[in-house]
Amino acid sequence: MDKSEEKEIWSTSRVIDETVNNLYRVKDEDGFRKYLKYAKWYVHRLSIYDPPPPFDIRKDDLSTRIKKELVQYSKNKELLKDILIEVIRRICDIANTTDFNKTIDTRRIIPKFI
Repeated sequence: MDKSEEKEIWSTSRVIDETVNNLYRVKDEDGFRKYLKYAKWYVHRLSIYDPPPPFDIRKDDLSTRIKKELVQYSKNKELLKDILIEVIRRICDIANTTDFNKTIDTRRIIPKFI
C-alpha cells in the first residue's frame, strides 16, 4: 500500500464493500472459500438456534487497511455492529444464491471478532 492509498478516506459503504471482498477471497486449508462455507452453515443455524450463534470473523483474515478502517468505528459500537451485520448479510446472500433461497433475519446476526 503506497502513501496515497493510506491517506485516501473511505466511506462507510466502501469499508463494507472492501470487507466483503476481503472475506470472500479468504480460503481455508482445503482451498474452499472459508467465509462462504461458514455462511452456509451459519444461515441454516440462524433460524433454529436460540440464541443464534455468533458469526466469527478472524482478525487475521482482514487486510491491514480494513483493520485500520474498522478501528476508527470502534468508538461507535452501534455503527461498527451495523457495518459488520451488513458485511455478514452480504456474505450470507452470496452463499445463499448458490444453494438455497432463504431470507436472512439480520436482527438475529451476532458479529464477533476472534
